Amino acid sequence: MGKKRKKEGARKGGSRRFLIILGLLVAGAFAAKTFVYSDDTPAAGGYRSNESGILYDYTPEAFEAALKSGKPTILDLSADWCPPCRITAPILEKLRGEYRGEVNIFTANADKERDLVLRYREEWFPAFIFFDRDGNEVRRVRGLIFEEDFRLAIEELLHEDSLAITVETVAPETVLNRLMAGERLTLIDVRTPQEFDSGHIPGAINIPLDRIDEASLRDRGISEDQEVIVYCQGGVRSHRAARILYLMGYRKVRDMGGILDWNRIGGPVVRS
Repeated sequence: MGKKRKKEGARKGGSRRFLIILGLLVAGAFAAKTFVYSDDTPAAGGYRSNESGILYDYTPEAFEAALKSGKPTILDLSADWCPPCRITAPILEKLRGEYRGEVNIFTANADKERDLVLRYREEWFPAFIFFDRDGNEVRRVRGLIFEEDFRLAIEELLHEDSLAITVETVAPETVLNRLMAGERLTLIDVRTPQEFDSGHIPGAINIPLDRIDEASLRDRGISEDQEVIVYCQGGVRSHRAARILYLMGYRKVRDMGGILDWNRIGGPVVRS
């Protein structure tokens, strides 16, 4: 009996080791497929991290000059240890090439550029800070952002008329406190149905950004005279949605930003 148990234990242990090794191989293959970077030579003063492959091209001199260049600027605060940073880095490299000459894009190592992190009082990475042509910060987005969201934000930077509309923002903490107090809020999640199903704020309704129109709002009983709070994944789509709603006559629209900030403060989520 003792020998039999030992053999069974050995077989189970071998199976566990096999599954662990298989998992590591799959993870390694995924990482190799996901973290693909261009061969662009870093700008003067820049370097590519051997640990993460992220291209850090921020220098204080180049960044300050960019803010005075009359072109929009994006500052990416990332770190080698941050998985979302590794995923967004190649996206930014691609967009940096496509928008070269139109938009300045910098990636800074948050662990090494501590003065920069303190200057912008940031503690969540990756963080993307958007500046207009005059060098003024106009938006800040945190967490994993998709390529189409980056493109949307860049196009808005290039067409400043969309930024002329000032929509009020509301902090996730404020929304959470109001919900905890029993207040009924009209929350619109403008992400895709798949993103919505993966986790959303209790009581929120899903109207994807590309489906916001009079009919979709009317069908859900949302009128122009009521307060509407919009949010998305990282803050780009909610920014756009808030302006669309404002132009449609919803003057009490509020932009909460991304559900990533909601998760950061421990806000509850439900899954469909």
